[in-house]
Amino acid sequence: MSFYRNLLEQNFADDDKIICINCGSPAWVERELGSISHTLSLTRAPSELSLDSDASGYQTCLKVARDRLEKYDAVLFMHSKGASYDWERSQSIRVALCRTIFDRHKLQAAFAAEGSQLVADRGHLPQTPRSWDEVAHAARLLGLPEHIFCFAATFSLFAVTAKCLRNVLVNSPSAFTDRNLGDIGFNRYFFEAAFPSLLAHKVDHIKFLGGTEYDTTLSRSVSVDAFPLHNSMMVLREFQRYREGPNTFIPKAFPYVFGPASIIAQIKVQFDV
Repeated sequence: MSFYRNLLEQNFADDDKIICINCGSPAWVERELGSISHTLSLTRAPSELSLDSDASGYQTCLKVARDRLEKYDAVLFMHSKGASYDWERSQSIRVALCRTIFDRHKLQAAFAAEGSQLVADRGHLPQTPRSWDEVAHAARLLGLPEHIFCFAATFSLFAVTAKCLRNVLVNSPSAFTDRNLGDIGFNRYFFEAAFPSLLAHKVDHIKFLGGTEYDTTLSRSVSVDAFPLHNSMMVLREFQRYREGPNTFIPKAFPYVFGPASIIAQIKVQFDV
């Protein structure tokens, strides 16, 4: 917990913060975060929203934020990854992210100098058509066109201009923040894949601060967990295809392979996608 507290107090010292704690977190977590400066709201997610993920916290924060967005330039979505990564002991991950998505100066530069409207550390493409169905369902709920681009902001860490976020939320029903996402057709990964995809519909540029570059040993149609730059490059390629013809864009499923980099690079499998 000290990592997250220091991150908010040092890297984003003068920025306003809306903090939500998952319903199952112990009381000391609330005490630990309670004195962070510029905190507009510190609350606990209702138990009825719980999906054993970041979803309920993000929902609760959006409910607080949606009527305040006009006074801000950008919004950073960040959360702990304790359950799946144990970041308190994963120094390499923490160091890497502090050089990208948790670096306020790099975020500001991406929005200001490069004209990006949606920024993440890394991304990857969907593995199954189910992801497209979920995005289309979310688009219907929010009054957006259903034919939209689909990708995942890996780790559910991303930043977006406040204007873009307002445009996505302007017609959102109360169910979007007040009901368990599982009860309205979504899963625990909603804020990793479906929600960033909705935001991508409203932007012209996506920026991955962790970098984008194909790995020459890999297929350009396969996302590989150990090669985030390769995966992010695939996202930008497909997003460019989408931007060139959104009404004719046909999404594809792309395999996502797990394993050590040294082993993955030796696999010579051809995927027909």
